[in-house]
Amino acid sequence: MTDQVMSADSKLRTAFAAAKPNKQLAAAEAFISTIRDMTETGAKPNPATLKSGEKLLTNLEQQAEVYLFQAAILAGQEAGSEGDLARRVETIGREADRVETTTRQLRSMLQSYA
Repeated sequence: MTDQVMSADSKLRTAFAAAKPNKQLAAAEAFISTIRDMTETGAKPNPATLKSGEKLLTNLEQQAEVYLFQAAILAGQEAGSEGDLARRVETIGREADRVETTTRQLRSMLQSYA
């Protein structure tokens, strides 16, 4: 039974690590920066560029939802004390804030060209 629990925990930890939206965040932040640079020079993004931005937004939102759900589960399972749980939840909150800020900026930017 213990091996099954450890195996399930290991699978969850692996899925959790794979779900962390670092690549999606980096891509969204780079996209925002690129569009801002274009705007400063007076250029407008073409429809294909905007479509790729919409896809980035969707992927980021989906990946972040999976990641934050798994992070909450792991925080509860792995916390050794109330203080440890509080620190883990605080970390999850900071990551959620970064995702929220990035998605808000990206959504706003895309809506301004709609």
